Amino acid sequence: MNRIANCVSKGLDVFGKNVGLVVYHKLLKDCGMVPDDIVAKPDEFIECVQRMFGPAGAKVIETQLVRAIREDFGLSAEKSFVDVVRKARAVTNGNDKDCEILY
Repeated sequence: MNRIANCVSKGLDVFGKNVGLVVYHKLLKDCGMVPDDIVAKPDEFIECVQRMFGPAGAKVIETQLVRAIREDFGLSAEKSFVDVVRKARAVTNGNDKDCEILY
């Protein structure tokens, strides 16, 4: 898996040990998305999270995921998940396959 997806897993772990597993299961079941899709389709991922947790819950999750990615990549200005994923992808130039996802 890739470095950005690993950051997403770490960000979800903040909410509890099994939260990431539940989110990944619901993503697959309800939205047909796998973890790699999160990086490839960040806008669809956020839409799915909003359907799962509602606008307020999704905002809390998005904030934590943005924080995790920003910390790992040393980014500072990006505030939305979509923007920070795009910036992180640009930083890695597609060469971020060296990290294993932690789920």
